[in-house]
Amino acid sequence: MLHRIVAPLVLLIVPVFAGLPAQAEDEVEWSLHDATTAPGILHRAMICPDADEETGNMFCLSLGCQVEEPLAWHLYFAGRIVLPEARTIQFRVDDTEYAVIDLTRLPGPEMQYTAIYDPARDAGLVDHMRRGTRGVVVITAVATHHRPFALAGADRAFDTVMNRCPVAE
Repeated sequence: MLHRIVAPLVLLIVPVFAGLPAQAEDEVEWSLHDATTAPGILHRAMICPDADEETGNMFCLSLGCQVEEPLAWHLYFAGRIVLPEARTIQFRVDDTEYAVIDLTRLPGPEMQYTAIYDPARDAGLVDHMRRGTRGVVVITAVATHHRPFALAGADRAFDTVMNRCPVAE
C-alpha cells in the first residue's frame, strides 16, 4: 500500500515548488490539492512552509489519501534533514504537545514519511490544528529539528479531506 503513495505524492509536491520564491512560513497557508495520477485521485490538505529553491531545502506536511486508501499523514523533506527509516515526531500546536506519531519511510530516493491517521491518537491534534494559529513538528535525529508552520486555512482544507478520505479501522 505505501509504495502506491510515493509517486503520486512526488507528482503532487513537485509542481507546488516549481517557480516559487522562498517564503516566510507565516505567508504559507494550508491548501487543498487534488490530483489525478496513474493510481487514482489524490486528496491532500497540505502546507509547505520551507521551500527554498536556492538551497534545495524543503519541508511539506499533509493529511490526505489516495482513492481507496485510508487517511494518512505525510511528511516530505529535502536538503538539510536526513532521517532514518522510521522516526517518531511530536506535533505541537500553539506551544502545547498534542501527539507523538511514529512515521515509516516510504520506499524510494525521496525523503517521504507516512503514518496512517489514527482517530484515537490524532482527532484531538486535528481539532487543535483547526483552531490554532501556529504548529511545530519536532523531529529528533542526530540533532533536534523544529519545523514551524502556520495553521491558516487548515480548518477548511481538513474538512474537505476528511470528508473525501476513509479512516482506517
